[in-house]
Amino acid sequence: MVAKEMVQAAVDGYFAANSALDADAVAALFAPDARMYRVPGAPPLEGREGIRQAYRELLGAMARFDAPPIHTYLYGNGAAVLYRGELTAKRGESVATEGIDVFTIDEAGQIEEIRFYFDPVPVYAALRG
Repeated sequence: MVAKEMVQAAVDGYFAANSALDADAVAALFAPDARMYRVPGAPPLEGREGIRQAYRELLGAMARFDAPPIHTYLYGNGAAVLYRGELTAKRGESVATEGIDVFTIDEAGQIEEIRFYFDPVPVYAALRG
């Protein structure tokens, strides 16, 4: 059983690394064989290095990301996190964002799976212009 504190620490680290726009710090929180589900129904992105690259692209397009957790629901080795905030693209456009990220944490305290539930259209429109 994963301790509640380990789950919370992984979640806190994840949101802090995103706010810092630090793709390497985000990737370091993931298990080597982690899975990231970005779009419901699509196959997951697998492996820490693939996740690192995805975050380099995503966070690299941002000038600022301020979307802190509003509420974290912990249960067993998982967490569902409601977040809300704003991101600003490097090209200057800002957009409100909110969603729920669902985490599964392994015995080592690393993220073994994450699923995103949010409206990606305004986020990607702001980032890609």
